[in-house]
Formats: sequence, structure tokens, C-alpha cells
Amino acid sequence: LVDLDLGPATVLFGARGGKYPHGNSLWVRGGRESVIIDPSLGVVARGGTPPPVDRVLFSHCHEDHIAGAHLYPDVPWHFHEADLPGIQSLDAFMGIYGFPPHIDAAFRPAVQKQFHFMARPDSLAYRDADIFDLGGVRVRVLHTPGHTRGHCCFLIDWDGSEDRILYLGDIDLSS
Repeated sequence: LVDLDLGPATVLFGARGGKYPHGNSLWVRGGRESVIIDPSLGVVARGGTPPPVDRVLFSHCHEDHIAGAHLYPDVPWHFHEADLPGIQSLDAFMGIYGFPPHIDAAFRPAVQKQFHFMARPDSLAYRDADIFDLGGVRVRVLHTPGHTRGHCCFLIDWDGSEDRILYLGDIDLSS
């Protein structure tokens, strides 16, 4: 797969252009810090050492957006406060979906094995309009609930450019 460089950010494409379950991720680098947004199975499939980051940001708490998070056990994970409980335990994660018991029981093994669920009770909350200043590069949180209660987009801007990048998460699910 060929990555796409966009200023201080790189789109890390998953298989089949990131179609479910693979996903695309965004690696953003500033002068002081770097982050990865939604580490997906695409990051896992690369093998080797994942892109180095100081923190992980999640647009929302769904299996395909957290599937590569286990590659970053030693850095802080950040979720919108409304989705934060979903990463703190498997039961809370499954509760986000509200599945009837028989579907919950069938999906749990996939969440754990295929999507590498790892509970992180120490994950941190962010809110609408919070800004992660990476050093000359800023990642602004835009709370866009609907897909999940805590779904967010991220607006990235950087010094010396009028360009911007908007990471949509799952706002547009069209083919």
C-alpha cells in the first residue's frame, strides 16, 4: 500500500482502501509530539514497528477504529468523554452497541481476537473544541455525535500554511 503524505500528516491506508474491517489511520507529526488517529487493522497488517507516537486519538469507540491500539500500550489513549467508558472494559465496549444477548455473545470473540480489544481504564477524556498542540501543528476536536454519542472529527492545521485537513472518522460511510 502507498501512504499519502498531506503536510504534517500521513494517511496510512488499510487493505482495500480501508474498507471495513481494515480501516485507514492518520499519523500526525509536530515539532514536539506525534499522534496516530484511529490505529486500525491496516497498522497491524504492516507488521514490524508501528509509527512512533506520543499519544493515540480516537474518533470514536468502535472495533475497527481501535484494532491497532494494542500496539501502543505505553502511551496515553484519548476518547471523547461520551465514548470513554467503552474502552475501559469489554462489557462497557459491548454495551455501546446494545446488542441482544445472542448477538453480543457471537460478536465478543471477534472484538477480542480479530480487533485486538484491550481495556484501558486509564484512558483520558477530551471534549469538543479541545486542542492537541503538537508543536506547530494543532489537532482540534469537533464533536459530531450520531454514529456514536462521542463521535468526533479532527481538524488539523499547521504553522506556515493555510491548508487544513479534516479527519472525518465514520461521518461518510459511502463507497
